[in-house]
Amino acid sequence: MKRNENPRVIETKSLLEKGLLRLLEHRSISKVSITALCEEAGVNRTTFYKYYESVEQLYDTIMERHHEKLVETYNKSFEKTGNIRSALIAALKYMINNEQETRISLKNTPDGLYTDTKIPVSKDAFREFGRQHNIPEDKVEAVFNYYAAGSFTLVKDWFLQEKRIKPEDEADVILYAINSNSKLCQDITGGK
Repeated sequence: MKRNENPRVIETKSLLEKGLLRLLEHRSISKVSITALCEEAGVNRTTFYKYYESVEQLYDTIMERHHEKLVETYNKSFEKTGNIRSALIAALKYMINNEQETRISLKNTPDGLYTDTKIPVSKDAFREFGRQHNIPEDKVEAVFNYYAAGSFTLVKDWFLQEKRIKPEDEADVILYAINSNSKLCQDITGGK
């Protein structure tokens, strides 16, 4: 939502967003009709169409904002500390503090799409990791994609558990998996 929007517009969009998130707690996006959403949000269908063309467009708006803030949280922490662990912890805490959006995102976004565009690790930060672990510059992107997919699976499994470990411990699990895999790959390839 834009900051200079009319307060009534902001409130209406907020009602629609909250209504959609409530509905997505119990059903998939494909099962949410505009009629059901408008009833849940207490908003007229005509009003819905003033701002959105479809439920999917509203969902995409919510998720894009959530993912942008997640990546921004990671990047700010990394820029401040220069430390991947600290940045991972910041991102994991953001996910916990935004529980509903994160859970819905993880349940409704195909894994490949999430890792391709939304993983909370910048390629610049990973390039630094690559330098620290002697990953050749021309291999960094492929290795990044590989680690991003694995890290995403670890984060998703962690987040969707009923009892999850602390973000600090999960960051350690992710980094352990990355470091172990990096060493294993070097052993298999003879360090190439």
